[in-house]
Amino acid sequence: MNIDDRKLTILQMIIDDYINTAEPIGSRSISKKYNFELSAATIRNEMAELEEMGYLHQPHTSAGRIPSDKAYRFYVDKLMNVNALSVDEASKLKTIYDNKSSELESLLTKAARTISDITNYTSIAVTPRLDNIILKSVRLIPVDSNLALLIIVTDNGTVKDLLINVPENVTAEALDNISRILVKSFSNKRLSEIDNAAIEILQREMIKNKEFFHRLVDAITDTISGEEGRTVITEGVNNILNFPEYKDVIKAQEFFSILKRKDILFKIADNSTSGVNVYIGDENEFSEMKSYSIITATYNIHDRVCGAIGIIGPTRMEYNKMIAVMDNVGRAISKKLESTLLGDNKQGDNK
Repeated sequence: MNIDDRKLTILQMIIDDYINTAEPIGSRSISKKYNFELSAATIRNEMAELEEMGYLHQPHTSAGRIPSDKAYRFYVDKLMNVNALSVDEASKLKTIYDNKSSELESLLTKAARTISDITNYTSIAVTPRLDNIILKSVRLIPVDSNLALLIIVTDNGTVKDLLINVPENVTAEALDNISRILVKSFSNKRLSEIDNAAIEILQREMIKNKEFFHRLVDAITDTISGEEGRTVITEGVNNILNFPEYKDVIKAQEFFSILKRKDILFKIADNSTSGVNVYIGDENEFSEMKSYSIITATYNIHDRVCGAIGIIGPTRMEYNKMIAVMDNVGRAISKKLESTLLGDNKQGDNK
């Protein structure tokens, strides 16, 4: 059974109306609200066929119909037009690029807060896996006779630091020499590119302090690999309570529990491909996310995907507006990161 123009018109009316009201739509409602020339009986027959095709369903026997996940996917792919941003929305998003901090976590926090303010949805941002990006610098700085600060800086502005205990026989001069070796051996490389030769050079320098060597290598690899050191940022968590679907205490608690599941949020970010990604209801990998829609946008450095930022809300999301917002956010973060990186490179060239 094909979707003809009449069915398409009715389907779009139902989707638009349900997004705005969260109330099931009946045939009489469509006929009156949109001054449709068709009778309520004809509209009802068309709706019944759309239900058979999987685009509509009835939450209750006596209720009207609501769009299915299949309908929202068809709407996103075929029916909707992406809205242009308003002057106010564009102005708010510009503050992401104007953010003075070049540190990635600060930039993502600002972006997530701005998204939540504009969309009224809950926003999430996850700092990227550090083993997938390039190390700009790895340094070891003495703090006192027993402590040193390990500082790792990546090409996207991420800064990680960790205090390490230093044996008494390791002098400040030795630490300075180790730091120079770290810079030479680790800078401008991915974790996968750090070869045994670099490790062996460091090991020879620290031959008298094997325990400290292993402690240092473990600290570096633990900090920049896997999920260690990654941060989840959430803004507008209580925004979900503004939607009638989540006035129910149990549903609200379920949503708050999801936001505590770092494994889910990491996977959402890591599965995002370049550009804007839209995951609707059953399309989500995790069963806990089947009643939500997620829109993510990736941020890049020189066309290389570094990470993603997104929003979570009910499946009756304002997709035409949200896709425009997220596309602009991804571009703003990418532009800021590339500008920061270019500025750092210029400073390095001038030294």
